[in-house]
Amino acid sequence: MKIRGDNVISLTQAKSLLGDEADMMTDDEIQQLIDDFDMIAQFSIQMVLKFRDENEIQMK
Repeated sequence: MKIRGDNVISLTQAKSLLGDEADMMTDDEIQQLIDDFDMIAQFSIQMVLKFRDENEIQMK
């Protein structure tokens, strides 16, 4: 699993999306949340692509 070098979303944008919840979180905690969700998204995309590829092979 690769971790991006660039930011998927800025801390400011994340704080806006989190609303009041962000008030109780440090910048490091918010960044960790961003990184965790990015990794989950990458993993999910890989699973979908693998599932699609396997189904294409079975249909041939």
